[in-house]
Amino acid sequence: MGRDTPVTDWVEAPLRYAAEDLDDYLDVREVLTAAAVGTMVDPIQLGGRNPNWVSRTTKGHSLFVKYETTAPSAPRTCSRAKTFHDLLDADDRLRRNISTPTLRAMSEDGRVQVYDVVPQSPTAQQRLVERTLHPRTMYRIGQSVGVLHAARIDTAPAVHPAGAMPSSFAVGDVDDAIVPGLSAAQLVALRLLHGDRALHTAATRLLSDPSPTPSGPLHGDLRLDQILISDDEHHWIIDWEEFGTGPTARDLGSLIGDIVNTSVIASLCSLGSDPSGREAHETAVRTGLENAKTLAKELCSGYQEAWCRTRPRRLLDRVWAAEISRFAGWHQLDRLLANAAGVVTLTAQSRALAGIGRALLLDPGAFIEEFELDRITA
Repeated sequence: MGRDTPVTDWVEAPLRYAAEDLDDYLDVREVLTAAAVGTMVDPIQLGGRNPNWVSRTTKGHSLFVKYETTAPSAPRTCSRAKTFHDLLDADDRLRRNISTPTLRAMSEDGRVQVYDVVPQSPTAQQRLVERTLHPRTMYRIGQSVGVLHAARIDTAPAVHPAGAMPSSFAVGDVDDAIVPGLSAAQLVALRLLHGDRALHTAATRLLSDPSPTPSGPLHGDLRLDQILISDDEHHWIIDWEEFGTGPTARDLGSLIGDIVNTSVIASLCSLGSDPSGREAHETAVRTGLENAKTLAKELCSGYQEAWCRTRPRRLLDRVWAAEISRFAGWHQLDRLLANAAGVVTLTAQSRALAGIGRALLLDPGAFIEEFELDRITA
């Protein structure tokens, strides 16, 4: 999208790896050849659950290439990302209101995706940590999400249920087969979750049987690091691998939960390695929550404006807002489990955020008032 820019000017990713040999991915080579974009020159592999590469090509294009290892191989069911892009092509309103990096080429089943690099556009997560994530930008992001959730998909390409919630393995009865692969810290996190009867019951109910609130198309894994923001405050939503239908509160709850999580961690990190005691710690948590509140309010206002413009006869209510709160609470537990992977002990930050998550799951009404989620229902 926009002019091609050397990859060295692209946003820095938190992790980089020596690129896997592209010769091992015949599908990728075939898609690049068919797209006539040239050969990737010294590709860099970024972090992520799927192999991906970013590189300038011999024909001067700056490209990001992803190979979905979780996508189905049979042509009878294409990847969720392909389903989303098919829907985007079929719906003018969505295309006008949701920006994604330009899709230059895609395999028939959607497993291989080739996008133009979005230059100099850090993630919303990076912007929040740097304290440059503007409330007005969150308002516009809320508008985009509201248009997505309100989209009518009756006559659209077939859209299947969204992928499983992150860390959903941790609720209900845990499969013994996965236990040997968990870290010591993840086992402690599981013990915390399963040892708290009220919390475990609430989390299991949320993930297995959400309240009968509005359902529709959703991103499925909406977090701050799935949104790129340019210097002029334009945003792009990326990574549609979990796209599908489901309770729309899931998207908003995950995004608001991530705003809370990132804001609190950034505030706690500002204390440095030698905080001046419990009082300073509690003050930092309150500061993080206040920062999160400002952004969440604007996100909700933008969402409500777009929803009412698209679905004026289907008003949202507090039951739905409470479900958003619960999903925001679950996000803290998801981050607890994700951050515990590969480590021995849980950090104090993770435990503090797990406590916030527990409060949101068990008392969602208080969160509605505190974060003004009722802006959505106004």
